[in-house]
Amino acid sequence: MSLGGAGSPADSVFDLDYVSWKVRLALAVAGFAFYLGVFVVCHQLSSALNATYRSLAAREKVFWNLAATRAVFGVQSTAAGLWALLLDPVLHADKALGQQNWCWFHITTATGFFFFENVSVHLSNMFFRTFDWFLATHHLFAFLGFLGSVVNLQAGHYLAMITLLLEMSTPFTCASWMLLKAGHSDSLLWRLNQWVMVHLFHCRMVLTYHMWWVCLGHWDHLARSLFWPHLALFVVGLALLTLILNPYWTHKKTQQLLNPTDWNFASRYADGQVPPKKVR
Repeated sequence: MSLGGAGSPADSVFDLDYVSWKVRLALAVAGFAFYLGVFVVCHQLSSALNATYRSLAAREKVFWNLAATRAVFGVQSTAAGLWALLLDPVLHADKALGQQNWCWFHITTATGFFFFENVSVHLSNMFFRTFDWFLATHHLFAFLGFLGSVVNLQAGHYLAMITLLLEMSTPFTCASWMLLKAGHSDSLLWRLNQWVMVHLFHCRMVLTYHMWWVCLGHWDHLARSLFWPHLALFVVGLALLTLILNPYWTHKKTQQLLNPTDWNFASRYADGQVPPKKVR
């Protein structure tokens, strides 16, 4: 196990003293602040430049901004997850205990993002009197899981980074919903995006099987390095993702490809149809 990232420049954010609790806390707060900023900037730009956004109800505007924020996080997570899966030699040498400073950066900032997600989702639910059990469960497990990795200096980074790779579908989910709201569900662009998104949801399922393989193959080391509540949370969360959440979301996205419907706000429109195309 190594807390150091070989070859990192001295002034790199990846070369911080991640053993320090203050450094890890500061980056988690920075992650929260950054993605809160993305949410606010998206609202400001969309209000000024996008006619579709201005026509949306308040709850849909919140969802629009959250979708854009998740898309930005999805880009960060996909890049980091692919590097861990395909390129990083330290993590591949020890999938249970291997650590890298660049992983610490992504784990701490992801913790801030998932805290932002929990706060925003629950505030939205309280304000609009709605509740999505699947989404709330997903974000709660994600936040607690990454918080456990931030707190425990012995936790390996490979599984955490592969968990981030599960966000690979998020940018396409954002594009799908925004194009749908703009009335472009009959366009080639929307259908291509939907095909890619459905394919990536199937890739997510394959990744969860890979995570089970890593867990079973390195169980002894994981059991010794992780606090038992953290390990139990990870196993239960992975089981929910494998057996319920991923299959459900894959089914819904495939169904949406065949029947372009806004499942989140279908009740606003007759017969679940999306609104007519807006002109910017």
